[in-house]
Formats: sequence, C-alpha cells, structure tokens
Amino acid sequence: DKTLFIHDLEYSKNSIKINVTAGNTYLGLYDEETDEEKKKELLKKAHECLRVGREKHNANYAAWFGTGNAYLKTREWENAINCYSKAYDIHSPHADELHTNSRFVAGQAREDKNDMAAYMALKLMLKMKPEHELNETFKVDLADALSKIGKPDSALAVLNEVIETNPKNATAYNKKGEVYGRVYNNFQESERWIKKSIDVEPSISAYENLGVCYGIQGRYSEAVKAFEKALEINENNPK
Repeated sequence: DKTLFIHDLEYSKNSIKINVTAGNTYLGLYDEETDEEKKKELLKKAHECLRVGREKHNANYAAWFGTGNAYLKTREWENAINCYSKAYDIHSPHADELHTNSRFVAGQAREDKNDMAAYMALKLMLKMKPEHELNETFKVDLADALSKIGKPDSALAVLNEVIETNPKNATAYNKKGEVYGRVYNNFQESERWIKKSIDVEPSISAYENLGVCYGIQGRYSEAVKAFEKALEINENNPK
C-alpha cells in the first residue's frame, strides 16, 4: 500500500479512493519517521490528500476519520473532534474506533487545559455510547469539563445524579466542593462537600482542595493541617 497508492497519485489525482488511502498511508509513514522535518512534510501531504478526498466526496468516512487522526499528531484537539463527529454522522457503525480516539482526545485535552475540547470529546463519546451515562467516572469527568466551560449548574446536576446513584462516590463529593469554591466562591458549601468526600475516602485531591478552601478564607493554620494530611498520603507531592 505504501508504494502503490502514493505512486498512483501521480496518475489518478482525481480519484477519491487513491487520495484518501494515500493520505492515511502518509500518516502511517509519519509515525515511522524520526526526522522532524520529514515528519512535517509527510503530515502536510496527508492533509492535502485527505482534503481532496473530502472535497470530492464530503460523505467519505475514511477521509474525515483520517483527517481527525492527522490533527491528533499536532494536538489540535478541537479540530480532531470536529472531524470525528462528522465521521460518526456519516457512518455510526464505526463508533468503536471513534470512541477510542475520542477518549484519547478527552484525556489529552484535559492535560493541555483545553476544557472545551475535553467537553466536546466527552459529549461525542456520550452520543456514541449511551451506556456511558451509567459510568460514574465518565460522568465526573463530564461535570468537571462543564464547570470549566461556564456551565456549573449543569456540572452540579451531573454530580448530584452520580451521588444519588452512589452515595459512596468520594470523587463526586470532592468535585462538587471544588465547583462551589472555584466557580461560585461559596466556601461554606465547598468545605461541606470536600469534608464529605474525606469522610467517605480520604484522598490527596480532597485534602488539597480543602487546604485551598481554608487558605482563600485566611484560615491558614487549618490550611496547613489539610496540606499536611495530603503529605501523609504522599510525602513527595510537589503541589
């Protein structure tokens, strides 16, 4: 394939099949290449071939999925998710591979502090896999993203649903306290829910949030105690 489709581009420049396959072939070569300049050139060629494929047949699943994968290479998360969303609308039976890549985008976007891209990825995952509504970890992640894109009420609604389903979900209580403190500046409610999280299951994150909550209020000795509790769990925590 690496030889055939790239070679045939020279003779069949208007072929949708050859352009899309060549584009995805260039992505494979990109992954194998170690020279950064050559990688850039391969990615450029991939985008160009896939663009031709999309323009000639806008409902070509492989062209949109491949373009989404191309955007992954440069960490353009929102562009990637937009392409995956288009691919899903074209051919939803491919949801498994789209779901896997969207989950990857959600995690990487959160690491990059790109809250909108994380939300877009989680929303697409929910569309593809409705059963994820029953997954508590997924819902807490969704609530976190909602709170960071200006939808804190929706975030609290999701967290309340998790807590109602499982009153022992310490992470949901902690996240609820974080939303009250970070978004609403309601430190009384923030403290209440973080302490509830600690009662259920002490964690570094909960003690850290509690310390921040105390510190913002000027309750410094209590803040120090909370941070010391976190250090008891992991003495090498730099935060």
